[in-house]
This record gives sequence, C-alpha cells and structure tokens, in this order.
Amino acid sequence: MNTEVLQALQKRTSIRVARRLLAANGFPKGAGWDQISEKLKDKNAADKADFVGLRDALRELLIVGDKNIRAFKLANADAKALRGKIAASQINQNSVFATHFPLPVPDNILHSLPSQEPIPVAKFQTDNVDGILFSSIKVVEQREKILAARVGASVAAEYEEIIGIKKIKIQTFDALMMSNKRNHAYILSDAHQDQSQAMQLGLQSSMANTIDKFANAKIIKTSVNFFPLIEPLYQSDSGFVKTLFWTTTTSSGKHEWMRASGVCLRKETAHRAAIAALGGGHAFYGIELEWGLDEVSGYTPRPMLSVVGTYRMLHELKPHLGDATIWGCATSNEFEFVLKELMFHVSGSRAI
Repeated sequence: MNTEVLQALQKRTSIRVARRLLAANGFPKGAGWDQISEKLKDKNAADKADFVGLRDALRELLIVGDKNIRAFKLANADAKALRGKIAASQINQNSVFATHFPLPVPDNILHSLPSQEPIPVAKFQTDNVDGILFSSIKVVEQREKILAARVGASVAAEYEEIIGIKKIKIQTFDALMMSNKRNHAYILSDAHQDQSQAMQLGLQSSMANTIDKFANAKIIKTSVNFFPLIEPLYQSDSGFVKTLFWTTTTSSGKHEWMRASGVCLRKETAHRAAIAALGGGHAFYGIELEWGLDEVSGYTPRPMLSVVGTYRMLHELKPHLGDATIWGCATSNEFEFVLKELMFHVSGSRAI
C-alpha cells in the first residue's frame, strides 16, 4: 500500500510539487523519485515517513493539482439549489472509483472497464467553497514517438521523426466547486501539458453535462469570459509574468517568456523598451503568471495561472475565452490563492 501511494503521487504530479508534500510528511529529500525511493530503503528514514499523511495529501492534490477551470455566474435560485444538492449528496462507496480512492484504479482493472461518465467519489469543503470530486474513465488519443527499429530502416529514412497516435484509457479526477460567498460555480477538469484543445473541451463538456444531471436542471450555461482579463492581469502588480503572447498594430507577433523563477517579464529591459516604443500600439491575447508563496517545509510553492487565447480572437467582435488553467498547486490554499487573483479581475473582489 505504501508503494502504491508513492506511485499514485508520481503519476499525478511533478517532482517539483511532490517534494513539498513529501517533506511535509517526513519523507527524505531527494533530487528525483528514484533517489527518494532509494533513501526509503533505510529503516530509520522509512519509520519517519508518514504514509497516512501523504495519502491525505494525495486526496487534496486530486482536487486541485493541474486543472483547467471554467467559472459560471449562477442565478440566485440555481446557486441555492446546487448548494443543497451538494450538501445532500451521498457517495456510493461501492463504485470502482470509491473502492480505491484516493488511489487510482489499478491499470489491470482500468483497462478491462468500459468508458464511464463522471461519478462522485468524494465531498470536500474549505472556508470558501463546498464541492464534489468526480472520477471517470475516458478513451483519449496519445501521441508518442516511434523508434526507427519498429518501422524499419527504409521507412524511417524518409522521415525526421515518426509519431504514432494510439487510444488509451485514462482515469480522470474532475471537480465541482460551489462558492459559499458568491453565486459562482467552478468546474475543474484535469489538465496536462500535452493535452489537446479537443481533449480539454471534451473533459469540460462532459463535466458540464454531469453537473446538470446532478442538479436535475440546466444550470451550467455560458462560462465567465476570461479574455478581457488578460490585459488587466498584465497591468496589475500581482505575480511574475512568465509568458506573454501579443501583437503590434503592424501585425508583428510576439511570444516572450522568462526562464528563471522569481523574475518578471514586466521588468525585463528589452520588453519594457518595446512596449514603450509602441506607445500603446499592441494587443495581448495570452498570459501566464507565477507566484512565489510562503515556504513549505523548505520549498517555495510556485503556482501558475495560464489565460491564453488565440491570435484570431483579437479580430473577433466578441471574443470569448472560457478556460483558464491553474498549474503547480499541491493544496486547496494554493489553488484558492490563484483563483482569487483571477476572479479579482472578474468581480473586483478576491472573494471567490
């Protein structure tokens, strides 16, 4: 069981995020998973490791770790009804998801199961939100590089790189968060660095349908438009701008990024000079920001927010960007910190 907890954590997040969860639960520090596992072979190190605490941390990570997010402003009646549904909901502890939770369904079982729409596996609560975590089984396309030895030298000689696409089954962990202060509902779906836009939209659409069925009403309608927030996020003094997508009035495209942590594009010399020279003749269509939060067990959490549209949105009459992504969170506190920064530019308040 202890090994399964470590494997589940490794599967769901990066070592950068996992390090502070491991350190907070008495695990030895290491540069990577192999080094940490090797150190745990020492009995003294293993005795200090709190696997129960790590299992609880995994539960929270499944809710807030690397999520695409959509926000919805509900009518008073719909918000009240949804809060009531969440409060009264029961978790079927006999479902295949709940049986293993917070561990994932083992691969040998997962592969034998058909696709399944999201079902509740856990309820959660913070000072700001009440929510339900859902899990599902999806069949998705995975791209992977195919080695020359597998296709033969004659075929491989004609291509610089050969990419194969195969269908695989994955278990998702998606969440409904309902604000207990405002009429905002948030749908969180798994985000991955290599996730296609079609997959992202598919997961969000599946969850929207699930929430409507859960509420017995059509309450998930048009999401909050995040596109108008890109410029205010840049103009604010919150966080470090790490990536910026923008154009000039002469149609010159810019994609700038900062490599190091704790540095901000807003203060980068060449960027400042370019913006000043344009005198307002520019437009932003995507931004990524990072925050350095209070140190946790020797590590600094650096959650990240991505609000990235497309160039063509700059030429649409009413561009609508319904999705943002929050990366690198290990806890609800970290996730809600970033969400508050995002929603401040929606409502003028950091109450979520």
